[in-house]
Parts: sequence; structure tokens; C-alpha cells
Amino acid sequence: WIPKSAADWVARVGLDVALDLTFDLMFPFIPKHFTDEMKGIAEATGVDYKMIRRIHMIGELTQGHCSMFGAWGNATVGGHVLQLRALDWDITGPFQD
Repeated sequence: WIPKSAADWVARVGLDVALDLTFDLMFPFIPKHFTDEMKGIAEATGVDYKMIRRIHMIGELTQGHCSMFGAWGNATVGGHVLQLRALDWDITGPFQD
């Protein structure tokens, strides 16, 4: 859930500005391997690095939560590791509709 004052600010300055500011504020706490991975995704896909950063900051800006699931060994065909991460939106928040 985003407080109304914050939502109004995002509407006024734009989502890109809000996501870039979120990244700038979080940067001292982001491990280098994470930014290296985002740069690799950008290089491999041809998507602008700033766009990749912004996508990764949506959950932080909105304070989203994640569900995780993992399976391996006898639980999967061939014993391969399967991993899922889902961004869970609060159904009472601003994204319900």
C-alpha cells in the first residue's frame, strides 16, 4: 500500500523518476552481484539498463511481497532445480483494479 501523499507525488513527477529515486536510495544496500546481473540482463536482451533497474524497483517502491517456491531432486522430472518467485499484490492496495 502506498500512502496517498506518495501516490500523488509519483503521479506528479512520473513513475520513471520515482523508480530512479528508489534505486538511488537503495543503491548503497544493493550487492554488486545484483547490479552485475541487471547489467547482464540488459546486455543480453538489448533492453536499456535503466529500464531493467526500474522493473526491479517496482516491488520496493510499492512495498510488494513475494511468494517463493522451490523443488529439486525426486520432486522434479530429471532432478532439476525449479524455482519460482511471484510478486504478490495487496488486493486492498492501489493495484486491485
